[in-house]
Amino acid sequence: AQAEDGAAFGVEVSSGVPPGATVRGEQQWHARLHGAWQAGRAALAALAVRGPDGGLLHLDCPLRLQLELDGPYEPAAQWRAMAVRCRLVAQLDLLALELALVATRADGKPRCVKVAAASLASSGFIAEVRQRLNAAPAEAARLSFDLAEGAVLQGALVREACAQWRALGVRIGIE
Repeated sequence: AQAEDGAAFGVEVSSGVPPGATVRGEQQWHARLHGAWQAGRAALAALAVRGPDGGLLHLDCPLRLQLELDGPYEPAAQWRAMAVRCRLVAQLDLLALELALVATRADGKPRCVKVAAASLASSGFIAEVRQRLNAAPAEAARLSFDLAEGAVLQGALVREACAQWRALGVRIGIE
């Protein structure tokens, strides 16, 4: 799953399953991811990105999921590849967007969220993001999207997303 989610022509090398680790199949991953999403066990990290003058450019806000009830909130490196394989990454990227809009509404700070290449390719994703941004124009103007590197291979979709989202004030970068 990590190789599928990686850059084009990339290679993933694994030294095997760490001792004590649980091997899970796709159905179990789907249930864990969907369960965390539906139960609201998601949060954004808030890592300050500062300019040369030390001023805040934005808060980098990667999505964290609590995959196990009462467990830790896991970074995307632990679950994103399986989210892509289980076809849940678009819903999780929309969740991150919604959390960023709510947080920005509350404190006015600019935020940046990641958008997976697989999300751009998901039917209706670009329009759904546009609709959510239209509903929150002040927050959209303080938002940035960090497109995954693999998105550049989807040139037409990237151009469409950029045209629609930039018109609403969103800044877009490539990871």
